[in-house]
Amino acid sequence: MAPASTLVGPPVAVAFNADPKPQPKPTYGSFPDYPSDKNSSMDEDSPAPGPATEKEVGRPLAYASSGDPCVDFFFQIVPGVTSDADLAALLDAAWSRDARTALKLVCHLRGVRGLGKSDRDGFYAAALWMRACHPLTLAANLARFGCLKDLPEILYLGRLNKEAQLAQAALARYATDEAFRHLYDRVADTFAELLKSDIEHLRAGDTAKIGLEAKWCPSLRSSYDRSTLLCEAIARRIFPRESNQEYLNLSNKHYTYRVHNQLRREVLVPLRKVLELLEEAFQKRDKPRVSGFFDEVRTGHARVAACAVLPHDMIAEALKGEHDGAAELQWRSMVSALAARPIRPVFRGWPPTPRCVLALGLLISELSQEPWKGRVITFEETHQLHKLHGANLKVKLQPLVAALGPRKKGANLQGVFSKILSTAVAGRLRKDMMVKRVFVLSDMDFDGWAGPAAAWVTEYQSISNQFSAEGFAEPEVVFWNVGTSKASMPVVAAQEGAALVSGYSKNLVRLFLEADGNLTPATVMAGAISDPEYDALEVFD
Repeated sequence: MAPASTLVGPPVAVAFNADPKPQPKPTYGSFPDYPSDKNSSMDEDSPAPGPATEKEVGRPLAYASSGDPCVDFFFQIVPGVTSDADLAALLDAAWSRDARTALKLVCHLRGVRGLGKSDRDGFYAAALWMRACHPLTLAANLARFGCLKDLPEILYLGRLNKEAQLAQAALARYATDEAFRHLYDRVADTFAELLKSDIEHLRAGDTAKIGLEAKWCPSLRSSYDRSTLLCEAIARRIFPRESNQEYLNLSNKHYTYRVHNQLRREVLVPLRKVLELLEEAFQKRDKPRVSGFFDEVRTGHARVAACAVLPHDMIAEALKGEHDGAAELQWRSMVSALAARPIRPVFRGWPPTPRCVLALGLLISELSQEPWKGRVITFEETHQLHKLHGANLKVKLQPLVAALGPRKKGANLQGVFSKILSTAVAGRLRKDMMVKRVFVLSDMDFDGWAGPAAAWVTEYQSISNQFSAEGFAEPEVVFWNVGTSKASMPVVAAQEGAALVSGYSKNLVRLFLEADGNLTPATVMAGAISDPEYDALEVFD
């Protein structure tokens, strides 16, 4: 679709005579060169190759980097914890290493179609960095990932305050910033094409085919529209000047105001009316139908979608007793969807973000096989083994909520695995019943342990040695960072039998349900961005 030749802006912009300068690219700190992670097998008698290491006094050796900046980015971005500056630094290093992989990881942050971490704010921060450093790549790929709401949001970032200044700044930037104009036109084209299609479906009476474009398109004179003038651009594309003789008789300014109002009156209002977007009003009017739907789900005659809700949000509703019926059904739906390939088994730690760990710990424990199903270990002095059972989420979570409390800095990871071994030995478990994969949900801050060799082995190496000494196969360990963007690296990117992940999304659990072959941090990261949707992403600048 051919873009509109110019933008006019609202009447208030005419009286405002400013000369805003194009915004310069933000600068970020310099980043060290990361050595290769090849030949990364670790030996106690030789220094660890690949990434640099750092050691605190009295604490075990850990890595400052995995040796692969892309793996570092994948592991160290935590929703609500990682600052925009830290994210930009990690992304800059990852982009320098492998731009296309870094682009995929940025899109994986959003992943609203069940493909990623559902970290909206992290995705927006990364998109802001791309808007400054790689605007053509952002423009070419933005519509492929996320949802339509993201399109105006990306344009909206960095907004000013006053309406006249907003309009004038948008006009000036559109006129002078070629990269921004290219991105802007792509966003406007996308909305215009989809809205025109929805109007055709509405006129044909085929309302089932109407999408959510009208929901996520900015409303006229909304904060989005005032700072981007996006509604004007969309209106010009839906109602081009040459499509109506009456438009040709108007000045450019009055033509713009006319189609601006037509967008609201003839497109957004009727489409939004069909969509019935107000959820509160819907539930108030249709409460019996909502209750009946829940009954159908319980009897197996209907399904409830859980893909858009994060596990910790579900348990928050259950613990508060608000919408607990929906939360219970969403939880069961999620567990059923993930349980097709159960795992054996799960243990977890105690981070600064307890609600998220409560949810992920419960979810993974329910996917585990007997005799470990429904069991977790907490990072306490005695390393309690908890059995989670009950008729609903609130009851299942009670043992963990009761155990929740302040802990001293540093969790004794080795004590957790000692508990696993002692439990297996006491229960006389066969080797095929032993833990196959251990999930460590933590802030990656672990205490050291006694012994002269402790200063020269990592947590993972020590765990492997313990299991081997008892005659069990070396377990796979998933280090799941849920608490900090400054996490040390327990292992390097090429370390077999280990994985490094971060965030709160249940989609990451699926990576390990479907994992085959040797597990390494690098292969897990690659698996997370291996869906066909990621293959369509391309780097242009």
